[in-house]
This record gives sequence, C-alpha cells and structure tokens, in this order.
Amino acid sequence: MIKALTFVGSLAATQVAAAQTDSVQIFAKGQISRPDSGESFGTLSPNGREFFYTIHTKDWSKHRIVVSRLENGKWSPPATLPFSGTYNDREPKLTPDGKRMYFSSNRPARPGDPGPARALDLWMAERTSESAWGDPHRIEAPVNTDAQEFCPSVAGNGTLYFISTRPGGIAGPNPRQLHNVWKAKPLDKSGLRFATPENLGKTINLGYETNVYISPDERTMLVSRDGAPDGLGGDDLYMSTFADGAWAPMRHLPAPINSKEYEYGPHISPDGQWLFFTSARAGGIADIYRVPIAALQRDGVKRAVLDYLEGFYEGDTAKLVRSLRPELFKYGFWKEKDSTSYAGEKMSYEEAIGYARRFKANKRTTPDTAPREVTLFDVQDQTASAKVRAWWGTDYILLGKYDGRWMISHVLWQGP
Repeated sequence: MIKALTFVGSLAATQVAAAQTDSVQIFAKGQISRPDSGESFGTLSPNGREFFYTIHTKDWSKHRIVVSRLENGKWSPPATLPFSGTYNDREPKLTPDGKRMYFSSNRPARPGDPGPARALDLWMAERTSESAWGDPHRIEAPVNTDAQEFCPSVAGNGTLYFISTRPGGIAGPNPRQLHNVWKAKPLDKSGLRFATPENLGKTINLGYETNVYISPDERTMLVSRDGAPDGLGGDDLYMSTFADGAWAPMRHLPAPINSKEYEYGPHISPDGQWLFFTSARAGGIADIYRVPIAALQRDGVKRAVLDYLEGFYEGDTAKLVRSLRPELFKYGFWKEKDSTSYAGEKMSYEEAIGYARRFKANKRTTPDTAPREVTLFDVQDQTASAKVRAWWGTDYILLGKYDGRWMISHVLWQGP
C-alpha cells in the first residue's frame, strides 16, 4: 500500500509535516538516558552492542566518557572508561572499524604538564582488546593549535573532520564567532599525524558550527549550529550531501528533530538506519535521542521537489540545476482554451533552464495564490515518487538518489 504525505503552503510547514510521520525517540530511557544526569555525544560500535557517550555536570563544565553494553536485550549501567574522569573529556567518536576512538579533552598536552590545559585538543585512543582501551595520545600539530579543537569525526579513509576556532575561518556576525568545520588528511596510518587542515568554506561554515559528523564514505555531513538565524533555538542540526565534486548547501532539519531547545552531537548508526543526537528538550537536561534515517530521506526528496517547483515559480535556475537530472524526460498533456482535446509537449533539461532564465529576465512573478501542493507517495533507499499541483496543472514525478543527492529524472504532467 502506498503511503502519501501531502504538504501545502510554506516550506516551514512542509518541513514540520514531513518529519511528524517519523518518531523521535528517547534512546534507552532509564538505562542510558537517565533523569538524574546529562548524556551527550553518543556513538554506536560497528556491532551495535557498545554505546559510548559522555555524562556531564549540570553546568555542562565537565564531561567524562562512559560505555554501556547491550546485554540480554538491555543496556548495562554506564562505566567510565579507565582513561577518563579526571579532565573534561568530550565527544567520543569511533572510527568506522571501531578500533580507534577520537575525542576532545583539556587534559595536559604532555605527561607532567600542569593541568588542565587552557583549550580543548583532539586525542586518540586505540582498542587493545574487545573491551579495553590503551592510553590516549594527543593528535600532533598542525591539527591541534592554541585555539579550541573539538568534536572529531573520522571517515573511512582516515580523513579527520573537526571543529576549530583557529584563525583563518569564516566568522559569523560577531567577528569572535569563529567556530568552523575543518578537515585534515592522514599522513600515515598512525592516526596521529595529519596534513595541514583545510577549511570547508562558506557552503558548510557560517561561524556558528559546534559539532560535526562525517559518514564513512564522506558523502553525508551533519553539523550543529548555535544561534544560526534560521534555527529554532539553541543548537540546531543541519545536513549536507556531497555530489558532483561539491557539498550541497546545509539544510536545516525539520521539527520535531530540531526543537526550541538544544540539539547537537549528531551520529548515524553504522547500519545507516538511525540518526542519534543529543537534545535538552526534556526539561533542559540533555538526553540521547534517535530518529529513523527514513525521516532524512523524505526531507531530501521533499527539498528536491520544492526546488523544482520554486525553480519555475521564481525563475531560479540554481534550484532547477540542483533538482533536475541533465537527462530529464518531461512530457505534458494540455488543452488550448475552448478545446476539448489534449495536445502533447516535451520539455528537456535545457528547455527547463531556458524557461527559468526568461522568467527572471522578463521580471515575471508568480501570484501568492498559485497552488503549491507537494505530495510524497513513496520513498525508498534509492527511488521515490511524488506529485506537484502548480498553476500549470499536476505533475507526477520520479526521483532517484544520485551520489547521495535526490534528483528528478521523469515528469509526466497534465494541465487543467
């Protein structure tokens, strides 16, 4: 049976309607997410049986890294890792193979140094057995600097993504607001030596970035932003996909994933089925939540369809380029005024872009009363179908996911 979701009106309204079909769940309530403590920055092991996260003080000033293990269908009480608990250890992230853990800490840079350190640095510990970890080692320069480095996330090829306040970043409205996503490629297999970090540029960074997650294949990125203009309140989660050699603009994830409280610490489960994140929506105390990845799939499909509709309504060629495949096949049935028979007409990708250019050049506008209805019929891993009701009639749309981006390949339409 086909399940249809219909969205009418503004983009904000469609975002809310789309996400409400998926359940945002508090994770392991009473076992991991507990009412008497704050839990943040969860990461699941490849076998799905270990969950690493931090427990922090009520004023958020100090975190310790803990692990809970799935035993007989229940998560065990949290156990602090042997190397954690003295300093502010935050944001544990496993490598895709689960053999290394990266995290940030204000522990002394070298043994014997007075502590704690002035700033957060990135550290790495290696797994020595199924349930044991070696001593952490500080990541070498030029990754760590005198600025703040935190929230590491490592791709399958060893490339390290992280947040830094170092000079050379992109500032927000406040010049001191310099939290950006950076990446550094590994120089060897040690996990400690990296090339000079590269700023990911204005497509990703606005100066508000506080956390980052990178997928093993480097095609999906999630960030949290604190105080961004389009946020709902506190930190909010955003997502981008990499296709055709570039990152797409970050898109704000809809409610109820985001809320008026803080949402941060994103992590996608190794099986690709769940988005884990931290939220303070339960009375201001941080807990771990999860939502099916299907919610993000639908959001991506909806955004592609809205780009298509808005591209024609606004004469925005960038939105059409983003949403349409170059091999687009579009065919329509329409009637002349006072005619009783339909004529057929094709439209190619080039003709669609040309129409938008002429619309813009002639300073045409679409009335606010024009229909703007989008219905999602079916969304699978790689294919989706949708319907659009616009001023010209009704479009039936087929989409595919190409290199991580949802794009329209076929459109069949009929005029009024």
